Amino acid sequence: MTTLQPKTALPMKPPADTPPSSELAEVLPDPVSLALTLATVPSDQVALLAWLVQHGREQGCANFADLARLIARDSSTVSRVLRGKYGAGLGPFCEHVAKYRAHWQADQDGGAEPFVATLSVVTEIEEVVKIAIATGQLAIITGRAQCGKTKALEYLAATLPNVVYVKMPAGGGTKEFMKAVAKALGISSKKDLLETRDRVLRRLTRQHLLIVDELHQALMGRSLKTTTLERLREMFDDTKCGLVLCGTDVIEDSIRDARYKAFLEQIDFRGVLRRRIPNEPTTADRNALAAAYSLPKPTGSVAALVKQIANDNGIARLADYFILARRRALKAKVDVSWEDFTATHSMLTLWASGKRTEDAQ
Repeated sequence: MTTLQPKTALPMKPPADTPPSSELAEVLPDPVSLALTLATVPSDQVALLAWLVQHGREQGCANFADLARLIARDSSTVSRVLRGKYGAGLGPFCEHVAKYRAHWQADQDGGAEPFVATLSVVTEIEEVVKIAIATGQLAIITGRAQCGKTKALEYLAATLPNVVYVKMPAGGGTKEFMKAVAKALGISSKKDLLETRDRVLRRLTRQHLLIVDELHQALMGRSLKTTTLERLREMFDDTKCGLVLCGTDVIEDSIRDARYKAFLEQIDFRGVLRRRIPNEPTTADRNALAAAYSLPKPTGSVAALVKQIANDNGIARLADYFILARRRALKAKVDVSWEDFTATHSMLTLWASGKRTEDAQ
């Protein structure tokens, strides 16, 4: 595939309430440097922050801004804490990190879903995303629920530079949406809506790619959330950033709807990149997901069952079956097997039918 060259960023001046972009882009400190920087901080807090930095590296974080997104904290706060310039006590911040670590470690105990970067949905979306980054175009990605779009976008946002991922809030309200964009950009959203909008427009540049997932939230209900959609159009037009809009087939249905066509064409005509993710995962997808859970390629009736679940419900739903199968094996203190998978399917089918386990015996 042709290598795409990044665009030249426009000069910008960061808001006064955040560290300079050069500080947010600083590489994460090594353990020795961190210990020296936080020499006056209690040792238990230093140990917790050292874990956070190492964990961030393992999760692909390259700088303070990346780490802030990982733990859902303001980027300027993370920067000041790890550079030893945080004026207040570190207790509340460390408490948040401790809770994050507890949740993360609980996920590792059989609950976390391995991410498989070779899945077709990831490679298909990645191709569109990279074109949008290079050209600054608007792209629209659609597909059925549970086909893996969100996981793919979150992965790409975490691994590609200058990509900002935002999920459209339920209901598609303008205020909530602008707050979500501001948070993703490391901007305080405590100001009024107009000032938040101005800060967002100043922060975004041609070098950024803005990904808005769950766009259908702004298209559902009694009417379109026209102000929210106008803010999106304004970001794209005024900052020249690339823009990827993603959601279910509600997007395409709304664009074709005669009631909304005139308005939505204002967005639809701003670019030609369109990609619909196929409903059915490939055989390679199913086998790769099984391998991520340390299972061999399925055969016979098990392969047919795996294919049926994936085709009927999507690759993300298939992953849920694998998670539950692995939990079953962990509880029995054995390695996960296809027997755990089929037993999980039988259990879920039984529960969904309104029967008790003993009814099947």
